[in-house]
Amino acid sequence: MNFSVSLTKRSNHCLVLVLVFIFVALSTYPKYLEILLDPHPDITHKYFFDKINTPLEPTVAVGKETHGSKITFRMLVPLLAKVTGVVSMNQGRGIVLLYIFQSLLLLPFIWALWSIAKRHSNALLASIFTFACAGVYFVKAFFWDYDFWFDGYAFFFMIMGLWTRSRMGVGIFLSLACWTDERAVIALPGIFLFHLLQEHDFDLGKVSWGINSKQWQAGSSGVLLAGGGYALVRLAIGAYFNLSTPTGPEAGVDWGMIPYQLQHRSVGILLAFEGLWLLWPLTFYYAKRIALEKASMLILVSIISTLILQILVSYSVYDITRSLSYAFPLFIIMYALVVRYGGKEVKIALWIMAACTLFVPTKFLIFFVRDIPLTIQSIPELKQIAKVILLSVNGY
Repeated sequence: MNFSVSLTKRSNHCLVLVLVFIFVALSTYPKYLEILLDPHPDITHKYFFDKINTPLEPTVAVGKETHGSKITFRMLVPLLAKVTGVVSMNQGRGIVLLYIFQSLLLLPFIWALWSIAKRHSNALLASIFTFACAGVYFVKAFFWDYDFWFDGYAFFFMIMGLWTRSRMGVGIFLSLACWTDERAVIALPGIFLFHLLQEHDFDLGKVSWGINSKQWQAGSSGVLLAGGGYALVRLAIGAYFNLSTPTGPEAGVDWGMIPYQLQHRSVGILLAFEGLWLLWPLTFYYAKRIALEKASMLILVSIISTLILQILVSYSVYDITRSLSYAFPLFIIMYALVVRYGGKEVKIALWIMAACTLFVPTKFLIFFVRDIPLTIQSIPELKQIAKVILLSVNGY
Protein backbone atom coordinates (compact mmCIF):
# COMPACT_ATOMS: atom_id res chain seq x y z
CA MET A 1 0.00 0.00 0.00
CA ASN A 2 1.24 3.51 -0.82
CA PHE A 3 2.52 5.27 2.30
CA SER A 4 0.69 8.52 1.61
CA VAL A 5 -2.55 6.57 1.26
CA SER A 6 -2.05 4.42 4.35
CA LEU A 7 -1.45 7.50 6.47
CA THR A 8 -5.03 8.54 5.90
CA LYS A 9 -6.13 5.82 8.29
CA ARG A 10 -7.09 6.99 11.75
CA SER A 11 -4.54 4.65 13.37
CA ASN A 12 -1.68 6.24 11.44
CA HIS A 13 -2.94 9.71 12.31
CA CYS A 14 -2.73 8.70 15.97
CA LEU A 15 0.76 7.30 15.37
CA VAL A 16 1.96 10.64 14.01
CA LEU A 17 0.38 12.39 17.00
CA VAL A 18 2.06 10.10 19.53
CA LEU A 19 5.47 10.19 17.82
CA VAL A 20 5.49 13.98 17.66
CA PHE A 21 4.44 14.24 21.31
CA ILE A 22 7.16 11.80 22.38
CA PHE A 23 9.76 13.68 20.35
CA VAL A 24 8.83 17.00 21.97
CA ALA A 25 8.74 15.45 25.44
CA LEU A 26 12.20 13.90 25.02
CA SER A 27 13.77 16.96 23.39
CA THR A 28 12.32 19.64 25.68
CA TYR A 29 13.19 19.71 29.37
CA PRO A 30 10.04 20.63 31.36
CA LYS A 31 11.73 23.30 33.45
CA TYR A 32 8.47 24.15 35.17
CA LEU A 33 8.96 21.03 37.33
CA GLU A 34 11.68 22.94 39.18
CA ILE A 35 8.88 24.84 40.90
CA LEU A 36 8.57 21.70 43.04
CA LEU A 37 12.03 22.44 44.46
CA ASP A 38 10.74 25.71 45.88
CA PRO A 39 9.03 25.16 49.26
CA HIS A 40 6.97 28.33 48.83
CA PRO A 41 6.41 29.31 45.18
CA ASP A 42 3.40 31.29 46.37
CA ILE A 43 5.92 33.67 47.97
CA THR A 44 8.63 33.52 45.30
CA HIS A 45 6.08 34.23 42.56
CA LYS A 46 3.71 36.26 44.67
CA TYR A 47 2.68 38.46 41.76
CA PHE A 48 1.06 35.52 39.96
CA PHE A 49 -0.71 34.21 43.03
CA ASP A 50 -2.00 37.72 43.72
CA LYS A 51 -3.38 37.72 40.17
CA ILE A 52 -5.19 34.47 40.93
CA ASN A 53 -6.75 35.81 44.11
CA THR A 54 -7.57 39.31 42.83
CA PRO A 55 -7.62 39.21 39.00
CA LEU A 56 -9.18 42.66 38.61
CA GLU A 57 -6.71 44.59 40.75
CA PRO A 58 -3.59 46.31 39.35
CA THR A 59 -0.27 44.51 39.77
CA VAL A 60 1.69 46.85 42.03
CA ALA A 61 4.05 44.55 43.93
CA VAL A 62 6.60 44.20 41.13
CA GLY A 63 8.76 46.52 39.08
CA LYS A 64 7.67 47.83 35.69
CA GLU A 65 10.50 45.94 33.97
CA THR A 66 9.42 42.51 35.27
CA HIS A 67 7.25 39.87 33.64
CA GLY A 68 4.83 40.14 36.54
CA SER A 69 3.90 43.70 35.63
CA LYS A 70 2.83 42.58 32.12
CA ILE A 71 0.14 40.07 33.14
CA THR A 72 -2.55 42.63 33.93
CA PHE A 73 -4.86 41.46 31.15
CA ARG A 74 -3.65 37.85 30.93
CA MET A 75 -6.53 36.59 32.99
CA LEU A 76 -7.48 33.18 31.61
CA VAL A 77 -4.85 30.99 33.30
CA PRO A 78 -5.15 32.76 36.69
CA LEU A 79 -8.91 32.28 36.53
CA LEU A 80 -8.38 28.62 35.66
CA ALA A 81 -6.10 28.29 38.68
CA LYS A 82 -8.70 29.93 40.89
CA VAL A 83 -11.51 27.68 39.67
CA THR A 84 -9.48 24.47 40.02
CA GLY A 85 -8.12 25.40 43.45
CA VAL A 86 -4.53 24.40 42.67
CA VAL A 87 -3.33 27.68 44.17
CA SER A 88 -3.97 26.36 47.68
CA MET A 89 -2.21 23.01 47.22
CA ASN A 90 1.12 22.41 49.02
CA GLN A 91 2.13 26.05 49.54
CA GLY A 92 1.35 26.81 45.92
CA ARG A 93 3.32 23.97 44.36
CA GLY A 94 0.03 22.62 43.05
CA ILE A 95 0.37 25.29 40.36
CA VAL A 96 2.57 22.75 38.54
CA LEU A 97 -0.65 20.93 37.62
CA LEU A 98 -1.50 23.86 35.32
CA TYR A 99 1.83 23.37 33.57
CA ILE A 100 1.27 19.63 33.25
CA PHE A 101 -2.14 20.30 31.73
CA GLN A 102 -0.50 22.74 29.32
CA SER A 103 1.90 19.98 28.24
CA LEU A 104 -1.02 17.61 27.68
CA LEU A 105 -2.69 20.24 25.50
CA LEU A 106 0.10 19.56 23.02
CA LEU A 107 -1.75 16.37 22.01
CA PRO A 108 -4.87 18.13 20.67
CA PHE A 109 -2.62 20.90 19.31
CA ILE A 110 -0.71 18.38 17.18
CA TRP A 111 -3.97 16.75 16.11
CA ALA A 112 -5.42 20.10 14.98
CA LEU A 113 -2.17 21.13 13.24
CA TRP A 114 -2.01 17.85 11.31
CA SER A 115 -5.71 18.07 10.43
CA ILE A 116 -5.34 21.59 9.05
CA ALA A 117 -2.28 20.62 7.00
CA LYS A 118 -4.02 17.47 5.73
CA ARG A 119 -7.10 19.49 4.78
CA HIS A 120 -5.03 21.40 2.23
CA SER A 121 -2.61 18.70 1.04
CA ASN A 122 -2.28 14.98 1.72
CA ALA A 123 -1.45 12.86 4.76
CA LEU A 124 2.24 12.41 3.96
CA LEU A 125 2.97 16.10 3.40
CA ALA A 126 0.89 16.99 6.45
CA SER A 127 2.94 14.56 8.55
CA ILE A 128 6.25 16.00 7.32
CA PHE A 129 5.06 19.53 8.09
CA THR A 130 3.85 18.51 11.56
CA PHE A 131 7.18 16.86 12.37
CA ALA A 132 8.99 19.98 11.10
CA CYS A 133 6.97 22.11 13.51
CA ALA A 134 7.86 19.76 16.37
CA GLY A 135 11.40 21.10 16.38
CA VAL A 136 10.37 24.75 16.57
CA TYR A 137 9.84 26.92 19.65
CA PHE A 138 6.07 27.39 19.36
CA VAL A 139 5.54 23.63 19.77
CA LYS A 140 8.18 23.17 22.46
CA ALA A 141 6.60 26.01 24.45
CA PHE A 142 4.08 23.47 25.77
CA PHE A 143 6.94 21.97 27.85
CA TRP A 144 9.54 24.75 28.06
CA ASP A 145 7.91 27.17 30.48
CA TYR A 146 9.35 28.30 33.77
CA ASP A 147 8.26 31.87 34.43
CA PHE A 148 4.47 31.63 34.29
CA TRP A 149 4.35 32.39 30.57
CA PHE A 150 1.66 29.83 29.61
CA ASP A 151 2.13 30.44 25.89
CA GLY A 152 1.05 26.84 25.28
CA TYR A 153 -2.49 27.71 26.35
CA ALA A 154 -2.58 30.63 23.92
CA PHE A 155 -1.15 28.53 21.07
CA PHE A 156 -3.73 25.82 21.73
CA PHE A 157 -6.63 28.27 21.48
CA MET A 158 -5.09 29.82 18.38
CA ILE A 159 -4.73 26.50 16.56
CA MET A 160 -8.32 25.62 17.46
CA GLY A 161 -9.36 29.02 16.08
CA LEU A 162 -7.62 28.01 12.84
CA TRP A 163 -9.04 24.48 12.82
CA THR A 164 -12.72 25.28 13.29
CA ARG A 165 -14.62 26.93 10.45
CA SER A 166 -17.67 28.20 12.31
CA ARG A 167 -17.92 31.87 13.14
CA MET A 168 -18.87 31.17 16.75
CA GLY A 169 -16.12 28.61 17.26
CA VAL A 170 -13.48 30.90 15.80
CA GLY A 171 -14.70 33.81 17.92
CA ILE A 172 -14.70 31.81 21.16
CA PHE A 173 -11.30 30.15 20.72
CA LEU A 174 -9.55 33.33 19.63
CA SER A 175 -11.12 35.33 22.47
CA LEU A 176 -9.70 32.78 24.91
CA ALA A 177 -6.29 33.12 23.23
CA CYS A 178 -6.36 36.90 23.57
CA TRP A 179 -7.22 36.72 27.27
CA THR A 180 -4.35 34.28 27.75
CA ASP A 181 -1.78 36.63 26.24
CA GLU A 182 -2.32 39.84 24.28
CA ARG A 183 0.30 38.74 21.76
CA ALA A 184 -2.52 36.67 20.27
CA VAL A 185 -4.23 39.95 19.34
CA ILE A 186 -1.29 40.82 17.08
CA ALA A 187 -1.71 37.40 15.44
CA LEU A 188 -5.37 38.01 14.53
CA PRO A 189 -4.65 39.63 11.12
CA GLY A 190 -2.73 36.50 10.09
CA ILE A 191 -5.54 34.24 11.30
CA PHE A 192 -8.04 36.38 9.39
CA LEU A 193 -5.98 35.93 6.22
CA PHE A 194 -5.87 32.17 6.81
CA HIS A 195 -9.65 31.91 7.03
CA LEU A 196 -10.14 34.25 4.09
CA LEU A 197 -7.87 32.09 1.93
CA GLN A 198 -9.36 28.85 3.23
CA GLU A 199 -12.85 30.03 2.29
CA HIS A 200 -11.54 30.23 -1.30
CA ASP A 201 -9.57 26.95 -1.16
CA PHE A 202 -6.31 28.93 -1.13
CA ASP A 203 -6.91 29.98 -4.72
CA LEU A 204 -5.27 33.41 -4.91
CA GLY A 205 -7.27 34.25 -8.00
CA LYS A 206 -10.64 33.81 -6.27
CA VAL A 207 -10.10 35.70 -3.03
CA SER A 208 -12.54 38.54 -2.48
CA TRP A 209 -12.09 41.22 0.17
CA GLY A 210 -15.78 42.13 0.24
CA ILE A 211 -17.90 40.69 3.04
CA ASN A 212 -21.27 39.43 1.82
CA SER A 213 -23.93 37.56 3.75
CA LYS A 214 -22.24 34.21 3.10
CA GLN A 215 -18.81 35.36 4.22
CA TRP A 216 -20.30 36.97 7.33
CA GLN A 217 -21.24 33.47 8.49
CA ALA A 218 -17.74 32.15 7.78
CA GLY A 219 -14.71 31.82 10.02
CA SER A 220 -13.06 35.05 8.90
CA SER A 221 -15.89 37.07 10.43
CA GLY A 222 -15.31 35.24 13.72
CA VAL A 223 -11.80 36.69 13.81
CA LEU A 224 -13.24 40.19 13.51
CA LEU A 225 -15.72 39.49 16.30
CA ALA A 226 -12.98 38.14 18.58
CA GLY A 227 -10.74 41.15 18.01
CA GLY A 228 -13.52 43.70 18.35
CA GLY A 229 -14.98 42.03 21.43
CA TYR A 230 -11.60 41.80 23.14
CA ALA A 231 -10.84 45.46 22.46
CA LEU A 232 -14.18 46.65 23.85
CA VAL A 233 -14.05 44.51 26.99
CA ARG A 234 -10.42 45.38 27.66
CA LEU A 235 -11.08 49.10 27.34
CA ALA A 236 -14.13 48.81 29.59
CA ILE A 237 -12.53 46.87 32.45
CA GLY A 238 -9.32 48.86 32.07
CA ALA A 239 -11.20 52.10 32.61
CA TYR A 240 -13.50 50.79 35.37
CA PHE A 241 -10.84 48.96 37.43
CA ASN A 242 -7.93 51.26 36.54
CA LEU A 243 -5.96 48.48 34.86
CA SER A 244 -3.11 49.07 32.44
CA THR A 245 0.06 47.41 31.15
CA PRO A 246 3.26 49.42 31.68
CA THR A 247 5.05 50.62 28.56
CA GLY A 248 8.15 52.64 27.82
CA PRO A 249 11.91 52.02 28.02
CA GLU A 250 11.83 51.29 31.76
CA ALA A 251 9.17 48.63 31.25
CA GLY A 252 11.01 47.04 28.33
CA VAL A 253 8.07 47.70 25.99
CA ASP A 254 8.94 50.48 23.60
CA TRP A 255 9.03 51.09 19.82
CA GLY A 256 12.34 52.87 20.36
CA MET A 257 14.00 49.54 21.17
CA ILE A 258 13.42 48.20 17.66
CA PRO A 259 16.47 49.69 15.82
CA TYR A 260 18.94 48.55 18.49
CA GLN A 261 17.47 45.06 18.76
CA LEU A 262 17.29 44.55 15.01
CA GLN A 263 20.92 45.55 14.76
CA HIS A 264 22.22 43.40 17.61
CA ARG A 265 19.65 40.61 17.99
CA SER A 266 18.45 39.96 14.45
CA VAL A 267 19.20 36.25 14.90
CA GLY A 268 16.00 36.09 16.93
CA ILE A 269 14.02 36.18 13.69
CA LEU A 270 15.72 33.01 12.47
CA LEU A 271 15.46 31.24 15.83
CA ALA A 272 11.70 31.73 16.04
CA PHE A 273 10.93 29.35 13.16
CA GLU A 274 14.29 27.93 12.02
CA GLY A 275 13.81 25.77 8.90
CA LEU A 276 10.18 26.79 8.47
CA TRP A 277 11.43 30.03 6.95
CA LEU A 278 12.10 28.02 3.79
CA LEU A 279 8.35 28.18 3.10
CA TRP A 280 8.53 31.89 2.31
CA PRO A 281 10.94 31.90 -0.66
CA LEU A 282 9.18 28.79 -1.96
CA THR A 283 5.82 30.54 -1.91
CA PHE A 284 7.04 33.52 -3.89
CA TYR A 285 8.98 31.31 -6.28
CA TYR A 286 5.80 29.42 -7.14
CA ALA A 287 3.80 32.65 -7.23
CA LYS A 288 5.92 33.79 -10.17
CA ARG A 289 4.89 30.71 -12.11
CA ILE A 290 1.19 31.60 -12.08
CA ALA A 291 -0.63 34.60 -13.47
CA LEU A 292 -1.43 36.83 -10.53
CA GLU A 293 -4.02 39.58 -10.67
CA LYS A 294 -3.91 42.69 -8.52
CA ALA A 295 -6.20 41.08 -5.94
CA SER A 296 -3.84 38.11 -5.63
CA MET A 297 -0.82 40.37 -5.20
CA LEU A 298 -2.75 42.26 -2.53
CA ILE A 299 -3.12 39.04 -0.56
CA LEU A 300 0.61 38.31 -0.75
CA VAL A 301 1.45 41.88 0.23
CA SER A 302 -0.97 41.60 3.16
CA ILE A 303 0.75 38.42 4.35
CA ILE A 304 4.19 40.05 4.16
CA SER A 305 2.91 43.19 5.91
CA THR A 306 1.41 41.10 8.70
CA LEU A 307 4.72 39.29 9.20
CA ILE A 308 6.64 42.58 9.29
CA LEU A 309 4.17 43.93 11.87
CA GLN A 310 4.69 40.91 14.10
CA ILE A 311 8.47 41.18 13.77
CA LEU A 312 8.38 44.85 14.76
CA VAL A 313 6.12 44.14 17.74
CA SER A 314 8.42 41.30 18.81
CA TYR A 315 11.46 43.57 18.65
CA SER A 316 9.76 46.22 20.77
CA VAL A 317 10.11 43.84 23.75
CA TYR A 318 12.97 41.72 25.06
CA ASP A 319 11.49 38.22 24.78
CA ILE A 320 11.83 38.20 21.00
CA THR A 321 11.50 34.50 20.16
CA ARG A 322 8.45 34.02 22.36
CA SER A 323 6.70 37.01 20.87
CA LEU A 324 7.46 36.20 17.24
CA SER A 325 6.29 32.61 17.74
CA TYR A 326 2.73 33.95 17.77
CA ALA A 327 3.16 34.40 14.00
CA PHE A 328 2.92 30.65 13.39
CA PRO A 329 -0.48 30.96 11.58
CA LEU A 330 1.34 32.76 8.76
CA PHE A 331 3.57 29.72 8.26
CA ILE A 332 0.53 27.49 7.98
CA ILE A 333 -0.68 29.83 5.23
CA MET A 334 2.66 29.54 3.47
CA TYR A 335 2.52 25.75 3.72
CA ALA A 336 -0.96 25.64 2.17
CA LEU A 337 0.11 27.92 -0.68
CA VAL A 338 3.30 25.94 -1.36
CA VAL A 339 1.53 22.59 -1.62
CA ARG A 340 -1.22 24.11 -3.78
CA TYR A 341 1.01 25.84 -6.32
CA GLY A 342 4.18 23.75 -6.04
CA GLY A 343 5.24 20.72 -8.02
CA LYS A 344 6.66 17.31 -7.15
CA GLU A 345 9.74 18.92 -5.65
CA VAL A 346 7.64 20.21 -2.72
CA LYS A 347 8.03 16.90 -0.90
CA ILE A 348 11.82 17.17 -1.08
CA ALA A 349 11.70 20.77 0.13
CA LEU A 350 9.54 19.78 3.08
CA TRP A 351 11.92 16.97 4.03
CA ILE A 352 14.83 19.45 3.98
CA MET A 353 12.79 21.87 6.07
CA ALA A 354 11.98 19.14 8.60
CA ALA A 355 15.66 18.12 8.83
CA CYS A 356 16.63 21.72 9.55
CA THR A 357 14.21 21.95 12.48
CA LEU A 358 14.51 18.45 13.94
CA PHE A 359 18.30 18.08 13.91
CA VAL A 360 19.23 21.63 14.88
CA PRO A 361 19.07 22.33 18.64
CA THR A 362 16.20 24.65 19.52
CA LYS A 363 17.26 28.00 20.93
CA PHE A 364 15.43 31.15 21.92
CA LEU A 365 16.41 34.76 22.53
CA ILE A 366 15.71 36.93 25.54
CA PHE A 367 18.55 39.48 25.76
CA PHE A 368 20.89 36.74 24.49
CA VAL A 369 20.59 33.34 22.82
CA ARG A 370 19.64 30.54 25.21
CA ASP A 371 19.42 26.78 24.79
CA ILE A 372 16.43 24.57 25.45
CA PRO A 373 18.06 21.47 26.96
CA LEU A 374 16.97 17.96 26.02
CA THR A 375 14.99 16.08 28.64
CA ILE A 376 17.24 13.06 28.20
CA GLN A 377 20.25 15.27 28.97
CA SER A 378 18.67 16.64 32.15
CA ILE A 379 18.72 13.47 34.24
CA PRO A 380 20.46 15.08 37.28
CA GLU A 381 17.78 17.78 37.48
CA LEU A 382 15.00 15.23 37.07
CA LYS A 383 16.48 13.02 39.81
CA GLN A 384 16.50 15.96 42.21
CA ILE A 385 12.88 16.76 41.37
CA ALA A 386 11.87 13.09 41.76
CA LYS A 387 13.54 13.00 45.19
CA VAL A 388 11.52 16.02 46.34
CA ILE A 389 8.31 14.44 45.06
CA LEU A 390 9.02 11.18 46.94
CA LEU A 391 9.78 13.04 50.15
CA SER A 392 6.56 15.00 49.78
CA VAL A 393 4.53 11.84 49.23
CA ASN A 394 6.09 10.25 52.32
CA GLY A 395 5.22 13.29 54.40
CA TYR A 396 8.71 14.73 54.89
